[in-house]
Amino acid sequence: GSWAVRGTTRYKRRYAFNGTLSYDYSNLVNGRLGNGDFGVRTAYNIRWNHSQDPKFDPTATYSANVNFGSSDYYRATYNTLHNDQFLNNTLSSSISYSKRWEDSPFSLTMSARGTQNTNTKITQLALPNFSLNMGRQFPFATKGKPKETWLENIGITYSLAGQNSLSLPDSLLGTSQFFTKARNGLRHSIPISTSLKLFKYINLSFSVNYNERWGFSRENRSFDTAQNVLVRDTTYGLNTSREFSASSGLATTLYGLVQFEEGSYVEAVRHVMRPSLSLNWRPD
Repeated sequence: GSWAVRGTTRYKRRYAFNGTLSYDYSNLVNGRLGNGDFGVRTAYNIRWNHSQDPKFDPTATYSANVNFGSSDYYRATYNTLHNDQFLNNTLSSSISYSKRWEDSPFSLTMSARGTQNTNTKITQLALPNFSLNMGRQFPFATKGKPKETWLENIGITYSLAGQNSLSLPDSLLGTSQFFTKARNGLRHSIPISTSLKLFKYINLSFSVNYNERWGFSRENRSFDTAQNVLVRDTTYGLNTSREFSASSGLATTLYGLVQFEEGSYVEAVRHVMRPSLSLNWRPD
């Protein structure tokens, strides 16, 4: 009474992308009905590979390499095509996408990764992870003109990074614990810097960096002296933390030249010194 359905399709759009998609589903019957060893279980596996032609869209790239399914798929299914993968202990998957916008300082990167251990039946997922970045901008500078003052040299960048990850047994995939066990958060980062020259020879630089983190769960820990155990209590909601740092520096370059008598094997020796002084401040 065991049966299986398997399908594979290959697709291609010329000068754009190509890929392969495979799906296997097996219904496995063990023993005889009415006996103590009777049992029915299912096994499935999805494989997807996708690649993009670099010339299709120079501003965006997309790729996928997915191998996802039941932890015991290769060992339980009656499929001689998978004999070479019988001892495979890890199933890995990854999907990535990146995009940059023309005439814009912003770029976006997104990814999803997953690994399944077929021995421990533990699945580790990181999806989605993303990063939004803004290239350095000079808000006080005049476009097309050289930056001469410290105000015009003020440069600002920004990045937003998000991460969602979880580790859980295969049996909990698709259940409510799929969401409650996730660890996720966002990080905002805003570096600002500028520089100017003092007395034509000394470079003076300033920079400040602001980071703010958003988390959506908090674990409170306490010690139960009566039971002699550590108690963990998880609460959900927006939690924020932030940090600030600043730094400044002075630097210059000194050149020296020692000349020897005319006709010497070594005519001159040039030496360089780069003295610098820096100050960093990070409260709390």
